[in-house]
Amino acid sequence: MGFPTVNKVLEEVDSPINGKIRVVTTLGLGTYLQVNNLTQSGGIVDGFWRHLLGKIKRKKPEIKNCLVLGLGGGSAAMRVKTLWPQAEVTGVDVDPLMIKLGKKYLGLTGVKVVIKDASRLLRNNGLAVFNRLYYGEKRPAAMKFGAKLEKVFARVDYVFPEANVMFVCSVTIE
Repeated sequence: MGFPTVNKVLEEVDSPINGKIRVVTTLGLGTYLQVNNLTQSGGIVDGFWRHLLGKIKRKKPEIKNCLVLGLGGGSAAMRVKTLWPQAEVTGVDVDPLMIKLGKKYLGLTGVKVVIKDASRLLRNNGLAVFNRLYYGEKRPAAMKFGAKLEKVFARVDYVFPEANVMFVCSVTIE
């Protein structure tokens, strides 16, 4: 009699943009997307968004629109839809495979999806969430990107889950 497997790979694809993308399910963390063995959407990343966007909800109870740049599998966008069901959420990502997997495995729905390089769409409007993969020697580039955001937005919060740097930007400081 064997024990159930703790981790199971549901699907694995090679993306010309992100490299190897794996969909993994575990008993403790549920289903999530990994790029080069780093969780990008779902699983533990959803917990970070739950915590961070919950803090924003307490400070800014009404959000009418949200632009998520670096949509990935949709963890941030779906958390926004949960907290602000009336909000119009647009998610931008350059990799259509990440979005396809988010729809198939993580329940990514109700979000307007744009396949494009997100850096071309920045507007000073509502709430913008940037999810970038920066690790090791790439951290200084993340800080430079954050400094650029600080010139555009009134408030920029930096979040560091795993190897990502997430920037949550809002137009007004409350």
